[in-house]
Amino acid sequence: MSGRVRVRRRILHWRPRWRGLRRNVDAPEPDGDVGGSGGGFSFLDLLDDLFAAVLVAIAVVVVVATVIPAVVFALELLLVALLAGVGIVGRSLLGRPWTVEAVDTDARTVVGSWQVVGFRRAGQVAAAIQARADTGRPLPPPGDGAAALDPRSDEPTWPTA
Repeated sequence: MSGRVRVRRRILHWRPRWRGLRRNVDAPEPDGDVGGSGGGFSFLDLLDDLFAAVLVAIAVVVVVATVIPAVVFALELLLVALLAGVGIVGRSLLGRPWTVEAVDTDARTVVGSWQVVGFRRAGQVAAAIQARADTGRPLPPPGDGAAALDPRSDEPTWPTA
């Protein structure tokens, strides 16, 4: 390990990402109907309509480039929050194991991963592994997190019953 280690319970096994625009968006062309002032053609009407068309085109480009991706991103975040909530409740009710992982903060790599049943027990295992990492003791072998809860030694603890 090259740097500090951060230990955490992992809720999601994937990360939300910003997608942004996937293609270039061109402003719509103003239509050819200029003048609309009833029969006569005026140069000022042409400039007025052209100015209005340019403003509308700029507004459309701004909305398409900023507002729509922001709304989509907000909806995706709400979906992630909903799925995370359902996942937490589902893991708690069904007794699925939580993943406790130790991440090297400098290299941004996972240095260990443990499966622990129960949210509270996963928190205890994460705290015990973090204490080991903070004091420089070796981390328990990846797999079951029960070895991390024995503060006396680096050997795994075995159930007696």
